[in-house]
Amino acid sequence: FKPILHNQPFIIAGPHLHLQHLRDLGYKTFSNFIDESYDEISDTTKRLQAVTKLMCDIANKPIEELHELYIALEEEIIHNREVFESALYINKRLENVINTVELF
Repeated sequence: FKPILHNQPFIIAGPHLHLQHLRDLGYKTFSNFIDESYDEISDTTKRLQAVTKLMCDIANKPIEELHELYIALEEEIIHNREVFESALYINKRLENVINTVELF
């Protein structure tokens, strides 16, 4: 969640269908601009190879193109930050309710 907290797009070198799990939680991913097909690869080695290739492809883009990509992803980035902060708020409220109940 570090890139979400810092308003950054992300690529996840994680478990199979992890991006789908994030979408199920209400987060937006960047499939309109980044090839996220790696998330659907069940073989761990092949998925990591696909992630590595994607990261290299992005790293080799000119800085101007990366800046344009960041601007194009602004809506998704802001949405993700809002979802994250909303989850923090809900957790804080639940914590307060639990603490109140424990007092009785």
